[in-house]
Amino acid sequence: MNVKKINKEVFIVLGLVVVGAFLRFYMILELPCGLFPDQAISGLDSIRFSNGLISPIIGGNEGLFVYITALSHLLFGTGMWQIFIVSAFLGTATVATTYLAVKEFFGRNIAFISSFILAVSGWHIALSRNGFRAILVPLIISLLAYLLAKSMRSKTGKEKSLFYSLTAGVFALGFYTYNAYVLFVFGVGLVSLFLLFKYRRGLGAFIKNNKKSLLLALGAFTLVILPIALFILIFPEKYFMRAGQVFVETGSLMLQNFWQTVVGIFTHGDANWRHNPSGEAMLFVLLVPFFFGGFLYSLYKRRVYLVMVVIFLVMFLPAILTNEGTPPHGLRLIGIIPAIFVFAAIGLSFLLKPKNEVLKLVGCVLLVIILGFTAVNGYQNYFKDAPNSLHYYNDFRCDLTGASSYVKTEPNTVVIADYFTFQTIRYLLYPLEIDYIEPASFVENFNETDFSGKSLMLLSSFREFDQATIDFLLSKNFIKEEIKNRFGSIDYYIFYKRFISDD
Repeated sequence: MNVKKINKEVFIVLGLVVVGAFLRFYMILELPCGLFPDQAISGLDSIRFSNGLISPIIGGNEGLFVYITALSHLLFGTGMWQIFIVSAFLGTATVATTYLAVKEFFGRNIAFISSFILAVSGWHIALSRNGFRAILVPLIISLLAYLLAKSMRSKTGKEKSLFYSLTAGVFALGFYTYNAYVLFVFGVGLVSLFLLFKYRRGLGAFIKNNKKSLLLALGAFTLVILPIALFILIFPEKYFMRAGQVFVETGSLMLQNFWQTVVGIFTHGDANWRHNPSGEAMLFVLLVPFFFGGFLYSLYKRRVYLVMVVIFLVMFLPAILTNEGTPPHGLRLIGIIPAIFVFAAIGLSFLLKPKNEVLKLVGCVLLVIILGFTAVNGYQNYFKDAPNSLHYYNDFRCDLTGASSYVKTEPNTVVIADYFTFQTIRYLLYPLEIDYIEPASFVENFNETDFSGKSLMLLSSFREFDQATIDFLLSKNFIKEEIKNRFGSIDYYIFYKRFISDD
């Protein structure tokens, strides 16, 4: 084994990780500037876990991200960045696991190129800084691919036992990440059935020669999968409830979603800043022709290339079969990462293959230029555009950050908001108990509640204020104060009681 080559590779991986970490942790205390209620609910679930709620499904969501966030809370306390650093860390780790996995199957050049594109991708940067559990999916898939490759190349019994067990354990661990992972398992199942049929004659000998390792792998899989399997068996409605809320029911809508998703990836991506730099293509324009080149080459090459094609296409399904938002849905498409970047890297790798020295030099220069523009584009799209974007401000509900600070300094404030919106206030002010009431209940029970000496804060629901509540408060002689943000739009209203004499 060449020590110099190992040291060189260590430096390459470290360099990729440093680039990825910088783009995921830079300005993490300021960006994102707010906590969307979904993220806040995840934070509250982590607090519940820390307080003794041990469950594979917490709050209707898979628990792995919650467990890691609970560790962040233990080390750093509760708050916005304590959630965001978890997804940033997991996104950074994916850069390393992608390199390791791709190197095993496609070699160092494609591994470096694909990992670098992943590290600087504005799409993956946004996903790594949003505090959502979905960021675990590409990490688990790439780690699983690496361990599978090591299993296939294991020579000794000890190596086989170790890597078979790790592969099976990580495969089961994926069920604790995000529901899109189930479709990845479906894709793996299709490939496995094909391989079992193709190599059926040698299957008996394989099992006989690897009996101990396979039994250990089965044990590892069972041990990891058992808690969530039992939960789904006992409480199926809690696990499948979310999927039922977003599932598409018509074939025509599926076709429409498919078309908009495919076109959007390469032209106009997800406009939601929580999923992608708003409106930017999820694959940088200079990489698009190389992606298609790599994809077509993979269809021609077959074998492991074709396996990646199958997994890639299957992982489109979460975005096609659901009807949340306007396609392409950057969060539901997270399963095609890092495969989409590997296809682009396969295409780009041909720039390094000419035997003619002059052409090879030209190819290297062109590759460096393309990767350089890709990095600049990823940085520019997120860090230059996000801080100055009202759209970004609204997508992360940054208004609720200021609202929380106000309530903290003015404890005699009653928050009027829907339950979902209030979760951000609840998390950010934990462990304080905040007076809160929903708009409809507030109006209905107004005469039965004493608001003497208290101010009322009215929050918006998805940036829409309840005008009926505003009119009602004004009719009851309250003074309205508008609290605006730096963009000039209203973050929230504060109402004070106006006292009028009877004379």
